[in-house]
Amino acid sequence: MPVSEESQGTEQEQAAPRRVPEPTNYQTAMMIVHRLGEAEESARKHIIHIVWVLGQAQACALLDETLQIEENGGMMAVDGSRRKTVGGIFLHLAHHKGMPEEGKVLRRSPKKSGKKRRPKQPTGASQQKKPMSEESRAFPWEDHIAAIEDIGTAKGTVTTVKITLIGKFGKTVVRGACIVGVMQSSEKVPSLPKGVPVPQATKTNYVVYIGQKQWNHVAAVASDPEDAFIIEGYPQSDTQTGAISVFATSITSKKLQATKRQGQPRG
Repeated sequence: MPVSEESQGTEQEQAAPRRVPEPTNYQTAMMIVHRLGEAEESARKHIIHIVWVLGQAQACALLDETLQIEENGGMMAVDGSRRKTVGGIFLHLAHHKGMPEEGKVLRRSPKKSGKKRRPKQPTGASQQKKPMSEESRAFPWEDHIAAIEDIGTAKGTVTTVKITLIGKFGKTVVRGACIVGVMQSSEKVPSLPKGVPVPQATKTNYVVYIGQKQWNHVAAVASDPEDAFIIEGYPQSDTQTGAISVFATSITSKKLQATKRQGQPRG
């Protein structure tokens, strides 16, 4: 029995694979909201806005980076008092790394909604805490790249650079009229002034270059386990070694300085 053209067309339509439609911006935003576990309505709306401004591909890439950061220990809040939520990490990356599509502007995240709690009345000697000022907020080290990027090409000019090293050499070598030694800093980060970000603990190598005449006055310090060199010099980054080169301008020691102070008349 011959098959009609109409039935042939129907069979071809049924055999052809159905094309899966691309997700809309809203669907992608809802997927991100679900992965982040965001329940706050204002945050959900802002994520929709982010996907519209940055595009789906960039928003999904930021989501992957967010989940990776959370898996590796998370990100601290600006004041350093707690870890950011996963949603907070995503919003931070969107505003610090996101590149809006042409003609679009990424607005800031709205404040979370909710009823404001009445401040507790001070009792006895206790005082009501004042809101944290911008000057007192901590600056997390992971934000330093964003700060440098904000400065861009508007660099200032250094007229004088000096570094001071206090420590001992493990070994020194002579190269012509120059003495070369290496010092390595400990991983311990010293106590820093309030407001300065605390960098990651790391060891830094300092390669010191000292003139022979300078060295002759302090050579005995190298064999004294109770003394330490005090070296001032001009620092420069050495890209070949990854160390900081220090070209000594003056060199003394703790004991030599103490002896000098004792010999000075008191005013």
